[in-house]
Amino acid sequence: MATKAAYKRLTKEYVSIQQNPPPYIVAKPLESNILEWHYVITGPPDSPFAGGEYHGRLIFPTEYPFKPPAIKIITPNGRFQTDFRLCLTMSDYHPNTWNPAWSVSTILTGLLSFMLEETPTTGSIETSRAEKVALAHKSRRWNRENGGGGHRNTRFKEIWPELCGTENYHATVIHNESAPIAHFNGTNGNSIATPGRGFTAAAEHPQPTAFQTSPFGIAPRPQSGLRQRAPVASSNVISAGAPRDVAPDANPATGIPGTGNPATCLQRFRQWFIEHRTLTAVIFVTIAIVFLSLMVHSE
Repeated sequence: MATKAAYKRLTKEYVSIQQNPPPYIVAKPLESNILEWHYVITGPPDSPFAGGEYHGRLIFPTEYPFKPPAIKIITPNGRFQTDFRLCLTMSDYHPNTWNPAWSVSTILTGLLSFMLEETPTTGSIETSRAEKVALAHKSRRWNRENGGGGHRNTRFKEIWPELCGTENYHATVIHNESAPIAHFNGTNGNSIATPGRGFTAAAEHPQPTAFQTSPFGIAPRPQSGLRQRAPVASSNVISAGAPRDVAPDANPATGIPGTGNPATCLQRFRQWFIEHRTLTAVIFVTIAIVFLSLMVHSE
């Protein structure tokens, strides 16, 4: 069961991702369990995954956003093992590099970026471009028809009925030379910034269901509070030859993002303070009572 902090944060993120979906990505939690999210990545054009439809899961810990989720991809894709915990900077394989300011959107944007690379990691596989292209062509039918009998992807129709009902569902791609795309390293935990080419997309989404309009009985509203910083890393696919500079808030000694900038530490403290304001108030009141008692006894 999700803690109050995890429930509140994930509910806000669901509203946010519905209002501002990342390029090529849709995602939502299960109605029965807000800690389990399902996503669908549409393969970007000019990549071996073009036109593919890749279904996967994010399994969040009860301690989220202070601990990262497990990341799995279910649809055969030629880049990652299916239904296998992937070792990525923003996954539960690297809790020491996790930043609580990261969100579902930044996690999935990073996953897509790493998917476009050829960097090996735990859970990755090697296949030819032709094999990836073939799997991309088969992916939509596989998701809808082939979940493989007893395979757990038979839930695709249950989770994504709006996608199953529209065979022509696709993202309309808008190329934007100035928009950067977030990237992640898979194994070493260091974030690297690669400015340059990126993509934005306007998705042709079906009309939202009642659940999408009001998740968990909470009316959607603009996300407020903590500003979220997208983790970044290198990509030889999106911007070949671009300079590889360590992220500006990384600790110079460790290269871990979010540990070298005092502002980031202050941001984490502020978030903790907001999430635990009741406990903080009790602590301050207790200290005040003890202090007054000591003053009375000293007189």
